Amino acid sequence: MKLNDIVYMEENEDYLVLQLRDVTPLVKLSKIEFEIISHYSCTLNKSEVIHFFEDRILITEKQLDVLLDLALQMKLLVDPATVLPTPIVKIKGKRKKAIWEVLIVDFTHRRLERLGENKNVQDVVLLTLICLAFAILLYLLSHPFSFVEHYKQTLYLVPYAFSNLLIFIYLGALLSMVIHELGHYYFYKRCRGKGSVFGIGFLLFVIPVFYNKLFIRQVKERRHRMLIYAGGFVFDVLFVLFILGSIVCFRDQVPVLVFIGYSMLLSVFIRSLFNLNVFLPQTDGYYVLSDWLNQEQLFRVSAFEFFNFFKGKITLKQLLYSIFFLLSCASIAGAWFCFATPLLLFFYYVFPF
Repeated sequence: MKLNDIVYMEENEDYLVLQLRDVTPLVKLSKIEFEIISHYSCTLNKSEVIHFFEDRILITEKQLDVLLDLALQMKLLVDPATVLPTPIVKIKGKRKKAIWEVLIVDFTHRRLERLGENKNVQDVVLLTLICLAFAILLYLLSHPFSFVEHYKQTLYLVPYAFSNLLIFIYLGALLSMVIHELGHYYFYKRCRGKGSVFGIGFLLFVIPVFYNKLFIRQVKERRHRMLIYAGGFVFDVLFVLFILGSIVCFRDQVPVLVFIGYSMLLSVFIRSLFNLNVFLPQTDGYYVLSDWLNQEQLFRVSAFEFFNFFKGKITLKQLLYSIFFLLSCASIAGAWFCFATPLLLFFYYVFPF
């Protein structure tokens, strides 16, 4: 028997909370229980384990058997003979919420993850991005440019029909998602988050998406969680600067690539409108506000306060929660409307009737 790979460990005064690889529920156990299980995984000798801990805790062989059986059920202990080496790339065909997962890249506990956790590497990346953004900003200020007029000209220069340009729009949107998720990942690692899992799938079976599985709620510091949620927008701003600089630099030389650049700008702008909306649940803006208010279930609490609005004495807190709930409902309806419109356009142009 050996210990399963631990993706994340949260330590409290008397107990530990573990996130294990390929195990959805969290595992909670006392520190001494974890020490006993860990020691057994090294020795595989029950008598030696009992003798080793006899000065700290009296444990019988029957009690140890119960603890080890529980560890096996929780998959904290696994049999090496039955556990296949975890591949970095996995092909999947599984629906998770609104996303149909197609491909997973998991380099947790790999050298690449350890490189990303290195503080010196993180500092070099941050300094490089700051210098690059500063240089591009100076370049843009020294080269005034009308992006609206140039965008109109680019549409005429691209030698493809609009229906064929949809693929470029989706590619640009996908690339902008990659940058956004890398922003979350960078600050997640900077705040000592564990786990490095990325995936490619289809939102509602149609729109290609890139996502990153992070255990943000397990990061202790509230300000760190807020920074991680805001990290995607920070990288979006840097990415926008890079695209603008590239458009000004290349202009009419490569119209197709310039059009992809404009598509990515549009994608970042539209996504940011929704993602920064604090009233729209499951967005970065919503989570930042939730952490700022120290209310993890903000939408659920606001719904409860709204439906109990006239059942008792109305307080200012209840009024604010009710207003938040109404604005959230309006934001959800608006998001679905805006989401359905491009899908209808996509089917209209790709599958003409």
